[in-house]
Amino acid sequence: MNITTIVTATRALAVLCLALAASNASAQACGTIEDLGNLGQGTHEATAVSADGEVVIGGYYLASTRRGFRWTEATGMHDISMPWDETWATAISSDGGTIVGYGKNYLNLDRAFRWTEATGRQDLGTLGGSTANAIAVSANGSVIVGYAANFDGETHAFRWTSATGMQDLGTLGGYESRAIGVSADGSVIVG
Repeated sequence: MNITTIVTATRALAVLCLALAASNASAQACGTIEDLGNLGQGTHEATAVSADGEVVIGGYYLASTRRGFRWTEATGMHDISMPWDETWATAISSDGGTIVGYGKNYLNLDRAFRWTEATGRQDLGTLGGSTANAIAVSANGSVIVGYAANFDGETHAFRWTSATGMQDLGTLGGYESRAIGVSADGSVIVG
């Protein structure tokens, strides 16, 4: 048993219980703390949870390399990392079906990804440059936002859907922008 995993999971779930208490839920609503398990030696941390609490995502370090995981009670913890290791799972849809994040590709450049159980990991592309980072996802998983390099190497906010692909949201007159949040219905993006 990995002690670090228990401590990290305890902190993650304790924060959830504090949030419930702050929203006038009773202290009994917190239930018990559950060990999510681990994928080998190293530090594991839960970073986001689906709206119903059924799916948890996070990261762990294996030989000083950051990797991503998805956990459900039925399947336990499994790795969803990019093939070339370094992976950050940053957000999860409300139903837990879509996970977004970014990871290093074979050239050691950040690439945005979308993960679903049906399709596995999908590279979202770029805005013409070499890097992209997916940061947030709408409630149903259809709209993903983040930032990516364009042809000039400038970082611009993007909006991605399966129908349109990655769209450059531009800037406010400067050289860079970043999208870091999206509304539940995907119609409002902030950054």
